[in-house]
Amino acid sequence: MYGFLRVYLYWSVLWGLFMHPALGLKPVIPGLLIGMDSLLLLVSCAYIWNRRPQLAMAQDRQVLGRSLQPLLALAAYGLTITALHGGSLVDAAKYVGVLVRPLFVMLALFVWTRVERRSQPAHLLATLRLDFALLATVQMLIAGLQLIDPVTGAEFIAALNDNSSAVWALEDGDVSGTFANSIDLSYFLLATYVVQTLPAWQRVRMPSLLLTGLFGFFIDATGSDAATVCFGLYALYLCLRTLSPPTRRAVLGGLAVLVVGSVFSMGDQLIDRVVAKVDNMMLSRLGLLFVSVPEMVSYQPAKLITGMGGDFEVVLAALRSLPEVPLVFTYDESAIVINDVFWVALTLAFGLPMLTWLLWRMAQIFRAYVQGGAWPVHLFRLDNMLLLIIFLAGLINQIILVRSFSVALLLGLVPIACHARNAEARLRGG
Repeated sequence: MYGFLRVYLYWSVLWGLFMHPALGLKPVIPGLLIGMDSLLLLVSCAYIWNRRPQLAMAQDRQVLGRSLQPLLALAAYGLTITALHGGSLVDAAKYVGVLVRPLFVMLALFVWTRVERRSQPAHLLATLRLDFALLATVQMLIAGLQLIDPVTGAEFIAALNDNSSAVWALEDGDVSGTFANSIDLSYFLLATYVVQTLPAWQRVRMPSLLLTGLFGFFIDATGSDAATVCFGLYALYLCLRTLSPPTRRAVLGGLAVLVVGSVFSMGDQLIDRVVAKVDNMMLSRLGLLFVSVPEMVSYQPAKLITGMGGDFEVVLAALRSLPEVPLVFTYDESAIVINDVFWVALTLAFGLPMLTWLLWRMAQIFRAYVQGGAWPVHLFRLDNMLLLIIFLAGLINQIILVRSFSVALLLGLVPIACHARNAEARLRGG
């Protein structure tokens, strides 16, 4: 399973290279993407089924059993509610499949770390850091080319359809590497930074300033404010956890003063920029969050409880029927935009009770996978920090659906999971 996921990691990050016009492979890439994603789900399910009898601990078997419940319930409920609202079952099945893909990957890795006795965390970490370094280098080189020579760099953009953001992102001066969307690159680089700084996290040391600056530059160059904020929070977390409590308080106080001072010094210029950004987003993402959702509460509250299924054309029709409609949802083929505010999209699709249960179980699976790490806790547990980042990113981006983030992060945390498993085995005398 580990070897297959390494291969899939390379594919999920580099498939855009095969769409370069000089290769002539662009017509077959969409089919290969669907095939590889389907194969990933199939292999993960088959591995879980075949290896589950090898789980020695009753606690691990219990985690696996309880983790499969929300996935099966989500699939059954999603298809049922879609049918009741007259939506496409095919579209709903595709959406559910994409949504549960990283969860089955996490469960497969959970099983692998517990049945694979020969794995050495140090060797795994060295191998994965090399993998991620090679992949990030390729993407940064192409992103750098897109900054220096946008015309040549545009040839590496893997635009699959008109909804791919990479093309117009490049026109705005942002980079996407070989991905179809700029957030794919930004969140892959975030996952890579997490993996590359795991030794610093393990030893409670400061991360490399050169590495942090390099990744921060290219994540910011993608134009994704949400990813940049998440990266900044994680880098700050790594730094703060190495400090003593008094020093930490002093640093946080200094940062607060710096932020307040910057706001006052920049004055109207900063306010105008923020207002312009908010006004623009109110026509799309923030409009869905602060206009459409409150109106759903007022006019169609039952749909927030039951959901409307995984066919987002049905969801879009419901949003358009409200008294006020953000501008983006008046355009054709705008259903895909709903997923940009990911937690809202899941609420509209499956209802708030189902979403709450799903997120709670996802957090439990993630914690069972990494077990919080086996090192002393400083400031905040690693799993809690990563869950916080995923939650914040989900307010603006469909982070779980981004394979270059979800699969990369889960695979990159394998050494942590193996270390925790080994520590647990030693405590139990296994």
